[in-house]
Amino acid sequence: MPYPEKRSFMFHSVCQVPTAKVCGDGKPSRRGRSFIYRLKDEDQVPQQVCKMFFLSTLGYHPTNDSLVLGYRRYLPSDISMKLIYADSIEKDNKCSYESYRQAVKSLNISFTKLGEEQCESCLLQEQHVKADHQGEAAVNCPQCEKWQIHKDSATGSRLHYQSDAEQDWPEDTSTRSVDLQKVIMLPRMPGVKSAVFTRRIVAYHETFASVGKKTNKKNTISVVWHEGIAGRSAAEITSAYAAALEKERDIKHIVYWVDNCSSQN
Repeated sequence: MPYPEKRSFMFHSVCQVPTAKVCGDGKPSRRGRSFIYRLKDEDQVPQQVCKMFFLSTLGYHPTNDSLVLGYRRYLPSDISMKLIYADSIEKDNKCSYESYRQAVKSLNISFTKLGEEQCESCLLQEQHVKADHQGEAAVNCPQCEKWQIHKDSATGSRLHYQSDAEQDWPEDTSTRSVDLQKVIMLPRMPGVKSAVFTRRIVAYHETFASVGKKTNKKNTISVVWHEGIAGRSAAEITSAYAAALEKERDIKHIVYWVDNCSSQN
């Protein structure tokens, strides 16, 4: 959108009004005017929204004002120290592995292998039991009682999920398991050495997988976007849910099974 059109949009979407708030001592507020933000709905009717909603819709975030280095590069998750050291040796760069490792460490470059997701409550309980109860949960311990309630709730949720997965749902009901998949860095070309240090872009994939008997399963809904379009905040995840609901606008009953990770769901 050209700059004149952007300015025209902001001019018609934001207006100033006199401040209606009065201070506690009866004196008028030193702030003489405040802003009102409006966005048009599906019927092109302006609707008043809050400032945060207005800025999030336009793609503004509190951290997007920082400088972005032009030489930043993203490496795929399967790159290891051994792989890049072998590539360096093939180019006749004589250096021991230990010296190479120290040089990479001095540049503040680290390699982290993604493992299985762990529940924070269960991980805390495991450390608590090892430190205070010699490896076994105590009966009258508030921390252990709290974890037991958490475990019973998780077990009950799992039973309900398995029950839904074994049911034969009618055509007007859609039951799905929702999760944000592991972040992908594109392009991803395993085995191609020339693509190892190529500039990367982060891609996100929200999956809405159908659950139920195979004879009546619906197609999986995938919402895919990259960091050039949006990030992974609550507004973007909500937009992914809205896109999935739009795909099933004729379904009367929709059930979503999601985990308790707020950054993903």
